[in-house]
Amino acid sequence: MNRPIVAALVIGILLVLGSVLAVIVADDPASEVGPSGPETDGDTTGADADEPVEGGILRLALQRPDSLDPALAESGLQHDIIMADLLFDGLTAADPATAEVLPAVAASWSSDDDLTAWTFKLADRSFHDGASITAADVVATLERVARRGIISAASVQLETIAGYRQYVVDRDTEALEGVTAVDARTVRVDLTEPVPTFPLLMSNAAYGIVPADADAPTEPPFSTEPNGSGPFALAGRVEVTDGVVELRLRAADEADMFLDGIDVLLVNDPDVGYQAFVDGDVDAAIVPRDSVSDAAVRYGDDAYGLYAAEFFYAFNLDQDKFKNRPFREAIAAAIDRDGIVADVFGGNHAALSTLIPAGVIGHQANACPKCAFDVDTAGVRLAEAFPDGDVPLVNIDFDDNETQRAVAQAIADDLNVVGIPTNLRPRSFDGGAYAEFLASGDADLFRLGWFGAYPAPDAFLMPLFRTGAPDNLTGFSSEIIDEKLDLARRTVDAEERQVILRDVQRRILDVVPVVPILQFRTNMVVAERVHGLVPTVMGTFDPSLVWLASK
Repeated sequence: MNRPIVAALVIGILLVLGSVLAVIVADDPASEVGPSGPETDGDTTGADADEPVEGGILRLALQRPDSLDPALAESGLQHDIIMADLLFDGLTAADPATAEVLPAVAASWSSDDDLTAWTFKLADRSFHDGASITAADVVATLERVARRGIISAASVQLETIAGYRQYVVDRDTEALEGVTAVDARTVRVDLTEPVPTFPLLMSNAAYGIVPADADAPTEPPFSTEPNGSGPFALAGRVEVTDGVVELRLRAADEADMFLDGIDVLLVNDPDVGYQAFVDGDVDAAIVPRDSVSDAAVRYGDDAYGLYAAEFFYAFNLDQDKFKNRPFREAIAAAIDRDGIVADVFGGNHAALSTLIPAGVIGHQANACPKCAFDVDTAGVRLAEAFPDGDVPLVNIDFDDNETQRAVAQAIADDLNVVGIPTNLRPRSFDGGAYAEFLASGDADLFRLGWFGAYPAPDAFLMPLFRTGAPDNLTGFSSEIIDEKLDLARRTVDAEERQVILRDVQRRILDVVPVVPILQFRTNMVVAERVHGLVPTVMGTFDPSLVWLASK
């Protein structure tokens, strides 16, 4: 069976490569830590830590993004989404603690009774050049994201908008039918099915509002010096050294910030950014994986956080051997995910036993009892699956790099212990080869990464387990699950929807279409003078809460 090659899968693959996602923290807080950052320059204000101080420039080191265009921001790359979030606002924002939808470019929104038509009333907002943000800009923003098609996870997330297929896949319309400007301050979005969380989806950094003429040829191009809509405007660019650029961001006139601005040191090598923190040249930096333990001991781990990024090993349910449920249960019980986290990742991530990651509303710890590591249980299930002892070979498919090879080998060793023969089948990630292989339907037990587009359960359950969904690469199909997912989409009350989706998660994990392996964590080191810089589960931080104890 061939399955579509979907962008969200590719993003999921990217975010679990050790060489790409260098945002890992120590598994346990250090019991003895040194200072919480390098000594800061300048005289302190003496202000109490509970009393915010206005003014000052935050100095932040990030890995250099390929582009400053929010439509090109990769959800699994923390440096991409932080920059997009600083320079652009979407229609909405999300409260990371509650997943409550907050106003941003849109002052308010409402839906029809069917949850298939959403109307957004725009606030009186301007781009950084002073031009008013209008409904035409919002329409153009969503159309240009949609046009990227299956190479973009952000585009795929818009597939429920009416006319998406005709506009993106068939290319036989000149406009995205379901997005219209009612008037200069009103945007209407029509959907092909109910989506109660559509306003929350609009908080994703990739949907940052850009001017309608953003794609017009300019020098320098928009992707290098964009005219943004967010809390900070690009005020200057300095070539520090070869490969190191400093972007000078200053608080936008309409932004309610303690900070005057942020100087962002963009580096090609995350080690350079971390060393700049160690040297006292920046106030905050993402920690590269080889420095995680050192950073936790020297500076503490107050700025680490869980990340809505996870990976599984998934079954190709079209393979006859994996239609045998006791066999899947045997494999799930045989895999020691705690051992993988400890031995392969040095304890720098969290073992996963759920589909909805920690930090996301609706998370349930240990939601998969059948995934508990138990060699004896694995043996019992294996004997039940193949009483004659004729256990089939399991091919372990993964994108080939040092880290993923180590994970695959650990899984193979675990399965061999209980009598399941294995074969490692690495595939190059370059050029989309691994994604193409998975889309071919020829995989066996394969590595699948995922990053939720917004911090709610349906961002993890709907794409991966709804029958026929583009990102459903296991071939999982259940009439009762589909009915409950559809019910959740028709349910307006958020708490009632959470109850339905918790039941969906339980039912999915009971039949074990995937084996959860781990959830990623992010780590930043922050100087003593910085307050309020707390990474969210989406990998960003709220700059309106950040203030400096010294200017």
